[in-house]
Amino acid sequence: MTELRVVVSDDLVEKVARRAADLLRDELAAPRWMTLEEAAEHVRSTANALRWRAQHGRLPGAVKDGSRWLVNARELDDSLASVATIRAPTKRGPRRANGRAPGTGGKSSHA
Repeated sequence: MTELRVVVSDDLVEKVARRAADLLRDELAAPRWMTLEEAAEHVRSTANALRWRAQHGRLPGAVKDGSRWLVNARELDDSLASVATIRAPTKRGPRRANGRAPGTGGKSSHA
């Protein structure tokens, strides 16, 4: 087997390392924005519930952009990790659109 050797100058290694550090810093600093609908799906809530929280200053990372609300995903995730201000996603299945509740055996709860 032949061995392939590549010689890279120290200057090139330094430039690559500097560029990688710049890209990483930019990625960490730049917020990732979500609409209220995307944020509601993320936290398993409704857009109206999150809109109410945003209007009352209770939604971390929410800013008004003209007529729509945007949510900073990092701030929302940080608040979910530190304090349970919004219900975090669970392992439950999708919400039912209509019909009987699971476990009722198809019977109505009405008398």
